[in-house]
Amino acid sequence: MTDRRISRLASCLLLALVLLASACSSTSTTSTGRRRRRRPAGLELARLAPYAVAFEPERGGGDHRFAADVWSAAERDLRLSGQFNITRSTEGDDGLAVAVVRIARRAAARPDAPRPPKWDLRARIFVSFGGKRRQLQKLALDARRLRHAGHLLANAIYRAYTGERGPFLSRIAFVSPTGASGGRQIFVVDYAGGGVQRISRGGRHNILPAWSPSGDLIFTSYLHANPDLYLLPRGASRAHAIASYRGLNVGGAFSPDGRTIALTLTKTGNSDVHLIDTRGRVLRRLTHHGGIDASPTFSPDGRQIAFVSSRAGRPHIFVVGVEGGEPRQLTREGYENQEPRWCHVAGSQTIAFSSRGDSGFDIYVIDAATAARRRLTQGPSDNKSPSWSPYCKHLVYSGGKRGLFTISAEGGPPRQLYGGPASTPAWSR
Repeated sequence: MTDRRISRLASCLLLALVLLASACSSTSTTSTGRRRRRRPAGLELARLAPYAVAFEPERGGGDHRFAADVWSAAERDLRLSGQFNITRSTEGDDGLAVAVVRIARRAAARPDAPRPPKWDLRARIFVSFGGKRRQLQKLALDARRLRHAGHLLANAIYRAYTGERGPFLSRIAFVSPTGASGGRQIFVVDYAGGGVQRISRGGRHNILPAWSPSGDLIFTSYLHANPDLYLLPRGASRAHAIASYRGLNVGGAFSPDGRTIALTLTKTGNSDVHLIDTRGRVLRRLTHHGGIDASPTFSPDGRQIAFVSSRAGRPHIFVVGVEGGEPRQLTREGYENQEPRWCHVAGSQTIAFSSRGDSGFDIYVIDAATAARRRLTQGPSDNKSPSWSPYCKHLVYSGGKRGLFTISAEGGPPRQLYGGPASTPAWSR
């Protein structure tokens, strides 16, 4: 095979791996409404997913322990995504392109400098096919934050194959009890379930976290005895109240553009869904019924809201337009249907929710247009509070005292993400 042919083939491979959806590719629609990309015509690849990735220690790259730690974090991310096959082969066997990762730790300053040298990490990603390699990307990584460096590396590999921003820097917020007083506080973990941090301060109870598209966090706090809605801006250490109306200010959910929040207020004497701006100004009251209306969630286009209502006698999920109107009932089975979460991928009609049957609560998904529903979990105890991953490929949910679990949106065995009591998880985008 000539070098020109290798170069041409590598260019085609890179285009397929980076863009994946070229003009010559055909598409189909998944259950979450996201386009599934098929193999572009004319490329002799064994398959496009799961994508093959291999780690290769770089000779003369300094202390290999740093590289191994970074790769370990990246490998865990890639495995958890379900889209990558970690292989020992770095040669692209059987007609399959392999992304080869090299990581080296080097001193950024001269050894004779007055101060100790600053160590940094350099990662290089290659595509390997037929014994030839082309470099895809170089990365500078922080040697002081090895786990974070691993997430960055995994994101770079994800983008190289899919053309999309990687999900591995996303975080999951959840509520867990603290201390003997029984208070509840908000914590976050990373994509792989590590790096646990408490982020709520003050107040005995801080509950019901929800993320904005840009990474701000809202939650309900009993800091001043009343359940008020607070906003913690991204990167900030202190939250401030944005909705402190008399009674409940709970169950907040951001619109897709991050400008509007849907929540339940009882300031009128009844539990109804309202829309407010990020400063807490009421824009519209959406529901007007004597029953309890709660747990709103926006559709991906921001034009509809699904919520839970007791107006049918038992808790069921309804859908209403953001301009108001008569809600339509979506669920009719189950003793209780709660905590709807609409997949935020553009065009999706899929809503995840928890439903109580004879054996307790389990996680389901339902089509907002057809009302076709599908069960994802099967016990062994209550499974509640689903929340979508960045591309709606997975869901995280609470197993109560058993901790947090993730499951594929297509079903399959769950995987424990975090052990210990945890409730109402929320996955950032």
